[in-house]
Amino acid sequence: MGVRAEVETLAAKQAITEVLHRYCRSMDRMDRELTKQCYHPDGVDEHSGQYSGPGYGWAEWVERLHAPMTATQHVLTNILIEVSGNDAWCESYWTLLLRIPHKGQQIDMFAGGRYLDHFTCVDGVWAIQRRRTVIDWHRADKLVDTAETVDGETLMVLDPSVPNFTARRDRKDPSYDFLSGHRTDFAAA
Repeated sequence: MGVRAEVETLAAKQAITEVLHRYCRSMDRMDRELTKQCYHPDGVDEHSGQYSGPGYGWAEWVERLHAPMTATQHVLTNILIEVSGNDAWCESYWTLLLRIPHKGQQIDMFAGGRYLDHFTCVDGVWAIQRRRTVIDWHRADKLVDTAETVDGETLMVLDPSVPNFTARRDRKDPSYDFLSGHRTDFAAA
């Protein structure tokens, strides 16, 4: 493989990795349009035991699933990508936390698995053509908030004089302004 081909392969792998990370962000911020951008218009998602159909349909279906949850966090590791021209095959490990209201209390559901993705590049844009989700494990725990007292001890105390940057599950999350260039509060620091 020549230098030019190696550079093109590395650029494809980087573009694919960025799609994977945007997908996780879209899940956690409930950003349906960002989720759709991760799929080609005719892309397919086979989400093990939950959903099988168009990727755009998954974006709408999963938003309804996540809506009652109070927090979600999707994390990717071990991303392996094989590129062949305008096609790529990718396996990425994921772990997730879903905070779910259940019978008057909060449950934290943890799970781990892998995305098996076929990516294609159309008009210079890499996106998911077909995704198959494999679930390796899952468990659920009753929530114990770290700001509450447990066995007579407070696990975490917040100082009211220190700014608290609260996560949001929409486009008002602090990351949207930060990543779009509205970083004025960082320049002053």
